[in-house]
Amino acid sequence: MRVVSWNIQYGIESELAAAEIAAAPELRDFDVLLLQEMDEAGTAAIAEALDARYAYATAGPHANTGRDFGNAVVTRWPIRRSAEVPLPHRASVSGQPRSATHAVVVVDDREVSAYSVHTEIPSLRLARRIEQFATVARDADWHPIDQVIVGGDFNTVTARGVRALVDTMQTAGLRRVSSTTAPSYRRGGRDLVLDHVFAAGFADATAGVVAGTTASDHAPLWVELEPPADGEPDEVDAV
Repeated sequence: MRVVSWNIQYGIESELAAAEIAAAPELRDFDVLLLQEMDEAGTAAIAEALDARYAYATAGPHANTGRDFGNAVVTRWPIRRSAEVPLPHRASVSGQPRSATHAVVVVDDREVSAYSVHTEIPSLRLARRIEQFATVARDADWHPIDQVIVGGDFNTVTARGVRALVDTMQTAGLRRVSSTTAPSYRRGGRDLVLDHVFAAGFADATAGVVAGTTASDHAPLWVELEPPADGEPDEVDAV
């Protein structure tokens, strides 16, 4: 299963993003595409351009743009159901709320629980951001579905933040399967790994980041997940 996650800055360059996804070998054959910072019009445009379906949810408009600021799950497989997962705590300065988008996708007759997530920036203290991580982990753990994907922009600008995220997701049996070294964002001369994908119910994974895209200030990341062989434990080993 090919999973792609991409924060498209304010969802502005949706048409360009769709073209770049279609042009990149690592991205174009996605099964599940997780998008952040989207409005519904931009999500629909990407889904239509890529001949896909989508589930979308937003906690409201962004304070800077006035446009809806939400997350989407885009897929070429049927979507059985979807929901918004509200996250606790608003941004400490702007009051911006956050939520995640959850969709149950039917891939080869198997249900996959997929979450597109965008947690708050570090101006919100880490303890409160951990509560945002934990809200998603609890929701993923609550659904009785073996195969789970959680991905998006977690704004982990420090090693401490990454450790807190990884530890929190592990409480729901979710392991990080995205690249642990390739940066997805660069700011102030620093390469940062802000975007992550976690999974449960798969055997192993390969992953990477696609450099050179221009639709966003983030780079898209991809993960190839292999289902467990019959009778084997559901455990992911990331490469």
